[in-house]
Amino acid sequence: IQDSDGSFTAESFGVPSDGSDATPASLAAANTRKLIIFANKSYKFLTAFVIPTQAKLLGQQADIELDASWKPNGNDISIEGFSFRTTATMPTDIIYVDKANCARLSIVRNKFQSPLSNSNGVKVVVDSTAVQVSEVLIKENDFTNIGRMGVEFQDHSADTTIRISGYKIEDNTFDTLGVSSFGFGISLSGYMTSGSVVRNEFKNCEIGVEMIGCSETDVSYNKFRGGCTKAISGTGSRVMTNNKITYNTDTTSTESQYFWMQDGLLSQGNSWNTQIWMRDTINSKFIGEKVHTTQSSALFIEGDSSNNEFIDCLLSNINASNSSTLRTNGAGCFDNHL
Repeated sequence: IQDSDGSFTAESFGVPSDGSDATPASLAAANTRKLIIFANKSYKFLTAFVIPTQAKLLGQQADIELDASWKPNGNDISIEGFSFRTTATMPTDIIYVDKANCARLSIVRNKFQSPLSNSNGVKVVVDSTAVQVSEVLIKENDFTNIGRMGVEFQDHSADTTIRISGYKIEDNTFDTLGVSSFGFGISLSGYMTSGSVVRNEFKNCEIGVEMIGCSETDVSYNKFRGGCTKAISGTGSRVMTNNKITYNTDTTSTESQYFWMQDGLLSQGNSWNTQIWMRDTINSKFIGEKVHTTQSSALFIEGDSSNNEFIDCLLSNINASNSSTLRTNGAGCFDNHL
């Protein structure tokens, strides 16, 4: 059935809502490159749904039960308005870009749940390939009761080639991550550039935002609330350059914020419930930071951290024993100015 706006219903392509596999008919519908509307019904995907170029999928609160992934494979793909949940036998991730070229992928206003499986909500993998993934928008989604991570971008290649760029992860909610495994809200793991992680809210996760190798990424105006062990963790040995971490609010973190191998970091206007722990951080500025912690120090500078500036920061430590405001450790720590 074609609506007046040129869209089609999924039912007009025979997409079943009776518990049988909806993948074959959904693929036929997506291949038309028309807007396909899934009604407020339940659909079951038993086999992988490889979503082609220019597919436009719109759910009207459609309930999607998955035993296999939705796998974008092409450009100009939009996925909006679905409620995803996985079965106990789900082997992979809900929306999974699996070493495929993909540009202008939009994932907006969906709900993700995978309490019964070790699945991510959205995963992008480009390890050791020639593919490029760019201009990915993940916006206004709800990731709740997720088996593993909410969003994971992964490039574990041995080289420094940039394969992921232009990602925007904005205005999402992450709550109760790591039901089965690593409980990270967002993981940016590998060399990637030109991204933003802004206005998201994190609750009940091991790490809110993990940064390993990303550069020119704006992490700003996020809220880290009840049950977050670490708000932001920059770890590993991959150099990260020219990132911004600004105006985030953390009220409950119990372990340190790590800034590792940062060159040219701007950290400004953040409010942390735990210490800032810098390791191998150079040429960076910290402006107007507020730290209120019960850990052994409010600011811990170690490793080869040099040529950093701290301006108008408020460092507060209320640990009753063996505590300090500032601690440094390492022969490579020099020319840090407060």
